[in-house]
Amino acid sequence: MIKPEEYKVIADHLGGARADSEKAFRLLKAMQGHLSDSEIDTDEINKIVLRNSIELAYFIVVDRYFNPHAEMKSFVTALQSHVAQQFNSVNTFLKDSGIKVSQEFADISATVGFNIDLENII
Repeated sequence: MIKPEEYKVIADHLGGARADSEKAFRLLKAMQGHLSDSEIDTDEINKIVLRNSIELAYFIVVDRYFNPHAEMKSFVTALQSHVAQQFNSVNTFLKDSGIKVSQEFADISATVGFNIDLENII
C-alpha cells in the first residue's frame, strides 16, 4: 500500500509540472502578442524566425503537458486504482489521510476517470 506522504509527493510533482507548463503557456502567448505588436517590420527575418520558434515552443508545451501522454495517464490510472481498491475511493483516501491535491493534479486524475471532490483540492 502506498503511504499517504508518498502519494502527496507524487501528486505535488505531477500537479506542479502541469502548473509550470500552464505558466510557460501563458508567457509564450504573451510573448507572441508583444512580438506581433512590436514596431519591427513584420517581414524582417529575425522576427519571423523568433515568431516561429515561439509557436513551436507553444505547441510542444500544449502537446506534452495539456494533453497528458499515454504513459502519464497509465501511471495516474494505476496510482488512483491502487488507492481506490484499498479505500473504496480516491476521495476517501484523501480525506482519511488529510491530503489535499492541486487543481492541476485533480484535472489529470479526472482525465482518467477519477474525479476528486472539491473538499480534497487546495
